[in-house]
Amino acid sequence: MQAWSANAAGAIILSSLSMKDPGTTEPHATARVAPAPHAYLWLRETGELWRMLFDQNLAGVFCSTVDGEMLECNLSFARIFGYDSPAEIAHRPGADYYFDPADRQRYVEKLRAHGLVRNLELTLRKKDGTAVIILENVAMLPAERGQPEAMLGTVIDITEAKHAQEAMLRAEKLAAAGRLAATIAHEINNPLEAVTNTLFLARTHAQTTPALRELLQLAEQQLGRVANITRQTLGFFRGATERTTTSIATILDDALALYQTKINAKNIRLVKQVRFNGPIHARPGELRQAFSNLVANAIDAVPDGGTLVLRVSHGRDWRSGMPGVTLTVADSGLGIDPQHRKRIFEPFFTTKRDAGTGLGLWLTREIVLRHSGRIRVRTSSQHGQSGTTVSIFLPTASA
Repeated sequence: MQAWSANAAGAIILSSLSMKDPGTTEPHATARVAPAPHAYLWLRETGELWRMLFDQNLAGVFCSTVDGEMLECNLSFARIFGYDSPAEIAHRPGADYYFDPADRQRYVEKLRAHGLVRNLELTLRKKDGTAVIILENVAMLPAERGQPEAMLGTVIDITEAKHAQEAMLRAEKLAAAGRLAATIAHEINNPLEAVTNTLFLARTHAQTTPALRELLQLAEQQLGRVANITRQTLGFFRGATERTTTSIATILDDALALYQTKINAKNIRLVKQVRFNGPIHARPGELRQAFSNLVANAIDAVPDGGTLVLRVSHGRDWRSGMPGVTLTVADSGLGIDPQHRKRIFEPFFTTKRDAGTGLGLWLTREIVLRHSGRIRVRTSSQHGQSGTTVSIFLPTASA
């Protein structure tokens, strides 16, 4: 076995370990020293340069058969896939690196067709089953002298770089969506005000019947909600608006009123428990939006005839112990798929396809954090015990 090192003067030392004699396990060490000025020439002349480049390369270097049998790889290759040494990886079938075996077949066909593949981005499987994103360059070595054809290539782990790139793209999309939302909110303010004034004039007109007046008043109220959402949107992207003293139960009632018809249509059993209604210092419009998002998600998750529990109780911050109030929204749906749980607060991530924007939970968390609160999600997909519970903690006005 050989190992490279360098002394203080920069000379390269090649150490060889061999057995003293076949009957003992005591190692015998020999060393060859190449002076620094001549190290490169010496490495090249002895043929050790390429071995050094192979062993100490930060990229993963490998040579394997087309069938996937590993002929040789360096330590970097092994570590990229979660192994401690090349010896561990020696007998791992090539198909084991792929989540879908058909992907490997397409990869081999492409390599055979072109003889060379450059900068191929692949998502492969590590030893522990997790994904690693690699950039691969590989060449086909033709069969010669009775030896089978083989593949020689390098791989670079680009997982962190890809995740950083995706995060940057999400941030850019989010910034663009924010600018668009603020622009739309600003532009519709004037027509909203005009419609509201028109409804007021119609409602107060002498010839308006009591029944029509009641309908016009309802229309005014709903337009008031729309106007409040536009102001809230502008305030969210411009900065904080002033807080007022209010209660969670009152805000929850406002949010719940918007979905009462949908709750009745799905025959959902609504359980509402208000065990504590202490004052909080908050922006009611923002919290109303946050609570609406949670109620809407729960209604979508609950099957017909299911249960929706809304609970307001005295609570404490589960990290600092600060006293406050906790809102719990629990549903009897199927729960959140384990592979999606880490991403539920990511902007634009949705499992509802065209029916969802992927902004509801992200916006809810942002609102909660702006109120110095916390949000926590617990979910289960276990048959007979499935469901999701979202808890929001907010400090009370006196906290």
